[in-house]
Amino acid sequence: MNKMLVFFTVIMSPVVHAIDLDAGVGLHAGNEEELYYSSIPYAIARQGHANFNEDVIKGFFETTTYIFSVSDEQTLAKIDKNSRSVVDSWFVEGLGYHLYLNAEYIAADDEFPNRARDESRRRLNPDVIVEDREVAYSFIEAANNNVGCFQLTPLRYGDIESDGQPELVLFMGYDFIVFSPEEGEVIFSSHFWQSDELTGEEKQRWFGELSNSNAPQFVASSGTDVLIDAIFPAWHSLTKIYIGEFDGVEGFDILLWRKVYDANRNSELPGFHKIADRLVHYTKQDGIYQLTDSTSAMVSSWLAEEDMTWSDGFPSASECDGEEGELIPEMHDPMLNDPEVLQ
Repeated sequence: MNKMLVFFTVIMSPVVHAIDLDAGVGLHAGNEEELYYSSIPYAIARQGHANFNEDVIKGFFETTTYIFSVSDEQTLAKIDKNSRSVVDSWFVEGLGYHLYLNAEYIAADDEFPNRARDESRRRLNPDVIVEDREVAYSFIEAANNNVGCFQLTPLRYGDIESDGQPELVLFMGYDFIVFSPEEGEVIFSSHFWQSDELTGEEKQRWFGELSNSNAPQFVASSGTDVLIDAIFPAWHSLTKIYIGEFDGVEGFDILLWRKVYDANRNSELPGFHKIADRLVHYTKQDGIYQLTDSTSAMVSSWLAEEDMTWSDGFPSASECDGEEGELIPEMHDPMLNDPEVLQ
């Protein structure tokens, strides 16, 4: 088993934590057949999930005593290695404190019949936190797995809080999910990437050449809905996560920095422009990390005190083939026209 130092740049500080996580094994077309015939831990995982009539394992992790495994049905299992019996199992359920901003509604949201809402929600109040939106985790197709390629190894193990109680970290799509086997539930989650954008080929197929000066340079995929069929600027949402003891109060903190960008028009600079920029602070309450009322300015000052920039947060280093250890291109793109993402 390979030990990996991932997610966070090591900062020599009395309050900022570096995270040691052990990577499990992810199942994909390139290794599944070999593992089927050669891996005892994989066999144990398959046997365990057979109890739930599940036969597609997405990843597993082996400890001295147990196999932890996760299926495409989002069942997380803890299986005794010797008896091969399931000790515990959980459905990886969405956390109610998963953060969304108004800016992260699909570009065409206000245009759907019977769903029209005040347009000020996304366009005029993009930084406002959404109070009533539920998160649903899911795996994505391997062909769509970019932006760090973390889902290729969807299950990892380590002591996130440095308190002697290891957690499981899952990557489902672009969601970073911290699961506590001790508590039997998700204790923190955040997406680190969301996008509403057509590929260049899709844009050409749907709308042809958009040369009008007011047309967006990149087009939102949500506009292709049969009920809409309209052109909207594409958008990207990027998130960085920082961990440690930042607020001067005893206890562990998680800081989250989210930026959202809309595509520019043809008459403007190439690329995108920022429409939302929000920093938030989580502390643990009743076993789960929940939002506090700390302001963006306050959280920004804590990062500044530790001389931490955008690049110091998770995710930073890619795990994609040919990009290993390099900055994730989508998260540090000059086309965003934001100097902070290059720091």
